[in-house]
Formats: sequence, C-alpha cells, structure tokens
Amino acid sequence: MEWAGRFGAGGWARLGARPAVLDLHGDGRLLARVTADEYRPDLARAGEGAGAAAFMRWFATPLPAGTRLTVTAADGAHLPGSPLRIVPMPMPAAAWRPDEGEPVALMVDEAAPDPARDAASAAVLSHAAALRALGYAVTFATLAEAPAALACLAGRVRIAWLHRMRPMLDLHMAVRAANPGVRILFVLADLASLRARRAQTVLGGDAAALAGLCAAEAAALAAADVVVTHSATEAALLGAAWPALRVAVVPWAVTPAATALPPFAARAGIGFIGNFGHAPNRDAARVLLERVMPLLWQRGEVPCVIAGFGLPPALTVPAGAPVTLLDSPADAAASVWHRVRVSAAPLRFGAGIKGKVLDSFAHGVPCLCSPVAAEGLAVPPALIAGDAAAMAARLWHLHQDAAANAAAAADGAARLAPLHDGAAVRRAMAGAVGRPAVSPAGSPRAAPAPAPRPRTA
Repeated sequence: MEWAGRFGAGGWARLGARPAVLDLHGDGRLLARVTADEYRPDLARAGEGAGAAAFMRWFATPLPAGTRLTVTAADGAHLPGSPLRIVPMPMPAAAWRPDEGEPVALMVDEAAPDPARDAASAAVLSHAAALRALGYAVTFATLAEAPAALACLAGRVRIAWLHRMRPMLDLHMAVRAANPGVRILFVLADLASLRARRAQTVLGGDAAALAGLCAAEAAALAAADVVVTHSATEAALLGAAWPALRVAVVPWAVTPAATALPPFAARAGIGFIGNFGHAPNRDAARVLLERVMPLLWQRGEVPCVIAGFGLPPALTVPAGAPVTLLDSPADAAASVWHRVRVSAAPLRFGAGIKGKVLDSFAHGVPCLCSPVAAEGLAVPPALIAGDAAAMAARLWHLHQDAAANAAAAADGAARLAPLHDGAAVRRAMAGAVGRPAVSPAGSPRAAPAPAPRPRTA
C-alpha cells in the first residue's frame, strides 16, 4: 500500500500471473474489494508483469481519524504498509506574518512537474509563471514535501494552489489552520467524475468505485474557495451542478514551436502522442491502431507513429503494418511532429482539455479530434470526426492534400492561440486569485484577503 487517507487508498500488488484481488477494511469492516489491474508505467519499467498491477479506491464515506486500515489478499496476507492508522496531517499553529516579504503562493501536486510526461505538468509551470507575474513568491512542493513546506511558510501563504484530489483533500484543513485568510484553489487536471462516468459507459466498471470517487470529489469541491478548471465545458457543468461554487477557467500557455516544419512533401504519416499512464490515451491508441488505421490503409499505405510516456507493452501492432512505437516523450517534438503530416486524437472518453491537441497545432500540424478530444477547445468543426470511418476519410484527405492540410493547421492555430498565450493566462489567474493583473501604476498589487470561513471535511 503506497498511500491512504480518510477519503481513499492506493498502491499496487502482484500475486502470480493473475491480477490480485484485495480487500480493504476499516476497523474490521469491509470497505471495498478491488482488483489491482490498473496500468502504471513505473510498474512496467520495474518488470512487474506488464505494469497492470495498480489500484486506487475512493471511499463513499470518509474514514474517521484513527481508523485502522488494512489491505489484504485473498489468503488474508497483508500488503506491505498494511495495517496503518489514518492520522490527520499535523496543523502548524496559526500565524499572521503579512509583512515578511512577498505574499506566497504555495503550489502542491502529487509529483514534480515534467512537461515530457503530461500536459498537466505544462499547466503547473504555466500557472506558476502567471502567479509570479502577479507578484507572488511561488513555492512548489510535492504532496510528500507539503507538510514541511507548510510548517516553514505558516502565516505567509495567501494562495494555496492544490492540484488534483489527493492534495486538496489531504491539505486544505492544515493550510487554513496555518494561514488565516488564505484563498484555496482546487485545481482540476480534469473533472475526475466526468472522466470516470464516460469510461464506465465505454468500458464498464464498478458502480461502487464510481460512487466513492464522486463523493470524494464533492468533498474536495466543497472545501475550495475557487475551483480552477482549464475547460469552459467543465466550468459550465460545475456551475449547473453546484451553483454556489466559484469556478474560474484558467488555461495554460502554449508557445508556437520555434523550429519550422520540414516541407509537406518531406513528411508522411499520422501521429499520436500521449501519457500512457492515463487510461483514455491507452484506449485511444488502440482505437487508432485497430479501427481507424485499417480503414485508412484500405486507401493506401500511410505510416503511423505513436509516442509518449510509458508506452504499454500490451499495445500491439498488426503484423506488417507501417507503425512506429516510440517510448521517448522527451524527443516527441523532433520524432513525431517533424515527421508526420497530421495527428489524430480518437479519444472515446476523458475530460478536461487535451494537451496533445494544443501541442499539435503549436507545431503547425493539424489535429483531427473526436468530440471528446475537442471538448473545451476552439477546434474547427472540420477537424472533428464522430466515428472511425469519418476519421479515416478526413485523415486521408489531410494527409494527401497539402493545401487543405496547411489551411486546417492555420485555422486551428488562429482559433486556439488567443486563449492560450501568456497574457490570457495571467488575466484568468488574476480573476481566480482576486488580484488585479496590473495596478494603475503598472505593477501587480494585492486585493484584500478573503475572510476565513468554516469548512467541513
């Protein structure tokens, strides 16, 4: 077991060739039965089967502090780390130190950002730059580092930027206790409940697990001063379901590529880039290989390049097919965008906005999207295809017609760029934190801190 808290637990297990079935108990009461079969790139690289050995479960009812949590296999054996007591995070004594330097924005995520890994990392770095431009001293901490950072900064944190559910649920009470008047931003990588519901519709799944995730997400939303999403679509959904929420749409900055593409005639093929630790990307890669490309290959031989972080061993290529698999995210721009003519994003489920779409247009390559992939983005309607046949036909046209390809790339970039430049991000962040982007004198200045208000965990 790698982590556990009042709202959920997660880790991995591998018992023989078949996925491990695990029981989670709280003080002897069965909370859930889970199958450790989720794919994680780090497990695959460590040689733990094909990497499909992880589990994560959110609880529909939060566990009381002090609960004894156990995770056992079918034979009753405990996983390493089990049992343990659910202990609240220590809360530094409340302090008020507003005059000790610049106001602090504390940013917390589960792991350090790595833009080669996923689009969410690009969002972290872009939001950090926006907060610095607004006059904050920005401190980043991983979830494991957060208690020490919070103790050091007690009384100075004016903005707590908490990314994803675990940091939000684990930290919000301690952040408030240590920093009177702090404004807490719950920042969504995507709306997890929306992604999970869509995945269940496409792939099936455990209704109890979905209910637990929705309950945990609701608690995280309720504990925030501001909910930050990258997607206007998600903002509308949140506003309809939670009218009392304050929701801000803050995109991330995307910079057009500095290096020009090789000429159209010097490139060939369809590209797909993704973080394969994310289930929607694994599914989309299979859809591309198994449903879209075979229809395209009926028209002619077109190469396909699939690249990204944590390429799963289970991703199979049809025998003799012109497909290249690259598990090299750091070289994605050079090895994919500069060699293909068009990219594809045939996602069947997911949420949030898709970095692969933005990056494709930033490099001058048009991206043909499913409706899910285009959601929340100003993608031209001509670059949205609803099924495999439509996607194959449109990909063929964009791959063969240089003029149509260039026009589609230019149209997409023109629609997306104004929403994803640095100035737009700073303006949106200023609204989220309640701090004017520029004072009358031309420099950032602070708005009064919001009064503390009671919260329930």
